[in-house]
Amino acid sequence: MTTLLVLLLWVSLPAAPQSPLTLDESMHRWAYEHAPAHLDDQARIEHLFAAMLDENGLGLHERSGHSPTAREAFLEGRADCVGFALLFTALARSVHLPARLAVSVDIEVVGGQRNLRIAEGHVAVQVTASPHADTLMVDFGGIYRPPPGSFALVDDQTVFAIYYSNRGTEALLDGRPASAVVWLESATLLEPDLAGAWLNLGVARGRLGDRHGAIEAYRRALELDPSSAASENLAHLQAR
Repeated sequence: MTTLLVLLLWVSLPAAPQSPLTLDESMHRWAYEHAPAHLDDQARIEHLFAAMLDENGLGLHERSGHSPTAREAFLEGRADCVGFALLFTALARSVHLPARLAVSVDIEVVGGQRNLRIAEGHVAVQVTASPHADTLMVDFGGIYRPPPGSFALVDDQTVFAIYYSNRGTEALLDGRPASAVVWLESATLLEPDLAGAWLNLGVARGRLGDRHGAIEAYRRALELDPSSAASENLAHLQAR
């Protein structure tokens, strides 16, 4: 009798929250305390923003390269634009203020390691104080009226993908390409049209010696965005 041996391989996936917008009860109470219902929506938006940055409130500080969930940003007191946007959106929604996440139309391309290029974007929050009020954007810089066409609204699933993509990029820049690949592949599964995630996935795969996978990711990034820096990365990879 022949014995069949089955080998089980366990893959370590990144620990992900139920949603990067999830709040706990103490955060709900904090939001109601700093955006009381007796104020009009405009005042509540301003009070909530001020309390997030005020040292006597949350004292939230900007830290580039670190994308926490809303809850992590609340507890740690530091975040990049994504963490700020997640926290403000979650707090605003908890007190019934209309808040939607938006991404900048222009993507900044920055230098990575080994002359490769990495995509970065900006995330902010769109709020409207009333049906007839102007649309406002909120980020670390303040509350302002954005130039027309400078931001595109996104749904929560896209935001979740951006969160995964940013965590992958953090891992990539921190010299952990294997972890980066897991995060970035998760991002592309959630949002297949996220060109920046494909670009950075190509970099991460290349770091692991996966030439074919890197080329595939760069080509996908170029399909989605012909102006992507993926063309430069692809040329660099082929030259090597």
